[in-house]
Amino acid sequence: MESVLIAERAMPIIDQKNKQLFIITLNARTNEIEKETKRKRVEKVIKTLG
Repeated sequence: MESVLIAERAMPIIDQKNKQLFIITLNARTNEIEKETKRKRVEKVIKTLG
């Protein structure tokens, strides 16, 4: 799923204004990720932003 890479690359431009929406969106899509390694990468992005 390319959204993992997009999430990682988007981190530098996520600001306070859109951070919460981005985290909510990532959380909603986490269940759709089949590979454990990709899911962990998204969880790391969420943790870093949170």
